[in-house]
Amino acid sequence: MEDYRRDGFLSPVRVLSLEAAVDCRRELETMEAAMGGMLRGPARTKFYLRYPWAYRLATTPAILDVVEDLIGPDILLYQNTAWMKNAGEDS
Repeated sequence: MEDYRRDGFLSPVRVLSLEAAVDCRRELETMEAAMGGMLRGPARTKFYLRYPWAYRLATTPAILDVVEDLIGPDILLYQNTAWMKNAGEDS
């Protein structure tokens, strides 16, 4: 919290094991392939409501613990937008 108050951000924040991160990446790539490529437009929003793996990611206890430290225990995930950046892209 001291770093956040001083810097306005937290980094690094380790919230997933390597294995869990690989699993999420695989799920995302499978989802993108099924949709014909990268997520674009409305498909990037609220996908935690459509895909169980994304919901599990959004409700990972380590993520919620950090959020709780910042805003308190009353947490509501209302909106998210996923911004994907693959290696070698300029975006």
